[in-house]
Amino acid sequence: MLGDYDPLPTGDKLRQWLLTSDKLSPMEKSILSVLCDSRETMSKGDVLSRTPYTQSGSSAAAFRKLTTLGYAVKHGGGRLVAADELFG
Repeated sequence: MLGDYDPLPTGDKLRQWLLTSDKLSPMEKSILSVLCDSRETMSKGDVLSRTPYTQSGSSAAAFRKLTTLGYAVKHGGGRLVAADELFG
């Protein structure tokens, strides 16, 4: 029904693919990279302080996309962490 398609890689290969492909914007890649490097829960402000970006409508949309796709996971108090599926 779906036709021919290439399945997404998993684990470390998925993380690498996301950070090098054109599937995420430069801002989304930057945010995801910070979350993956940290591996700890971080506030959005802390994440953005490690990128060249500031809080804006665009950054809010980037965080929303990453959580909707499941690459970033929400924790209490508006904190985020990289999804476990991006490792291993």
